[in-house]
Amino acid sequence: MGITTVSITVSIITITITVTIIVGITTVTLTVSITTVSITVSITTVTITVTIIVSITTVTITVSITTITITVTIIVGITTVTITVSITTVVLHRPWSLALTDDAESESLKCLCWTSRSSSSPDMAFAEQGEYAPESNCRRLVVLGSSKVGKTAIVSRFLTNKFEENYTPTIEDFHRKIYKIRGDAYRLDILDTSGNHPFPAMRRLSFITGDLFMLVFNIGNRESFEEVTRLRQQIIECKSQCKLGTSNRKLANTPMILVGNKCDKEKDRVIDPSEPHALIAGQPNADYIESSAKKNINIEDIFVRLFRLAKLPTEMSPALHRRVTPSFINNSLATTNKKGVSIRRKMSDACGAITPNVRRPSIRTDLLVAQTRTNITSMVGASNVRESKCCIQ
Repeated sequence: MGITTVSITVSIITITITVTIIVGITTVTLTVSITTVSITVSITTVTITVTIIVSITTVTITVSITTITITVTIIVGITTVTITVSITTVVLHRPWSLALTDDAESESLKCLCWTSRSSSSPDMAFAEQGEYAPESNCRRLVVLGSSKVGKTAIVSRFLTNKFEENYTPTIEDFHRKIYKIRGDAYRLDILDTSGNHPFPAMRRLSFITGDLFMLVFNIGNRESFEEVTRLRQQIIECKSQCKLGTSNRKLANTPMILVGNKCDKEKDRVIDPSEPHALIAGQPNADYIESSAKKNINIEDIFVRLFRLAKLPTEMSPALHRRVTPSFINNSLATTNKKGVSIRRKMSDACGAITPNVRRPSIRTDLLVAQTRTNITSMVGASNVRESKCCIQ
C-alpha cells in the first residue's frame, strides 16, 4: 500500500489603506480594504496492490484512490465565506481477465484469455452479451501470409461479403464478431496481420496469443507458399513450447488451415494442391482449401472447416446465422421464415453481429497473456524449464 499526500496553500494577506484629506476645516478619511483570499488544496492518493494466486495463475490488481480537497476562504469586510470541494476518484488497474482450464481432451493446460467477468443476461444489448461470453467460447483467429495474397479480402468477405478492387497494404487490422447460438454467447476476434512483418517480436506475440490460424498464399506465387511453410513451422514450434502435457511436443493441437487463394487464376498456378496437402500430412487439426476472395469461391468453407477444427459451432459462418445489429435486444431469437433462408439456418436460430469501432487489446495485455502461457511450464518442474521456455524475441 502506498499513500501520497500533497498539500498546497495559497494565502493573500489583507491590505488596508487609509487616506486622510483635510480640506479647510473639514477632515475626510477614506479607508480601502483589500479582500483576503485563502486557498488550500490537498491531494491524497492511496494505492493498494493486491496479488491473487489462483492455482498456478497470478493476477495483480492495483486500486488507486485519489481524493482532492479544495478549500477557498473569502473575507469581504466582516463577512467570511468558506467553500470546500472534495473530489474522490477510484481507478482500478488490472490486466484482461485470465483463466486456466484443464482440457482433458488434449491432456494439456490451456490458457483462455479475453474472458468475461460475469454471465450475460438476455436483457443486455447483443454486443454487451458478446463481451460477457464464457471464456470457453472466446477465440482469437490470426490471419498470416505474405503481402498481396488476399488476407484482408478473405476477412472482408467473411465479415461484410464485400471485395475491394484497389489494394491497400495492411499494417494490422482487428475485428470482433459476436454470436448467440443455441442460447450461448460466443466471441471471435480476428487479427489481420501485415504481410511485411516489420516487427518480428510482434508477429511472435501473435503466435502465442492466437487460438486458431489461417495461413494464406497465392497459388500463382511460390514465394508466398514458402512463407506459409515458414510461418507454419514457427507456429508449431512456438505452440509446442508454450503448451503443457502434449504427448507429441513437435505438433501442438492448434487449429490451422492453409488457404491457396486466387484459384480463379488457374492459368497462373505454380503450386500444385498436392504440395500443401503433403505439408500438413500427419498434423492434427490442420486442413487445406483453395479459394478466391474476388469471385467469392469457398470463402464460407474456409471458416466452416476452421470452426470444425476448433470445435466451434459451424453456425458462426455467415450463411448459417442471422445478422443483427450490436444494439439488438431479444430473449427470443425466433424469426419469421424468409425466402432464401436455408432450413438449417431457420432451425439453428443463431444470430451474429460485428462489433463496431472495436479496440484491439493493448500490447501490454497480449504480453500478460503471453507471460501466462509461457510461464505455466515453469511450474511443472525444473527439469522442463529450459525445454519449455518460450520468449518474445
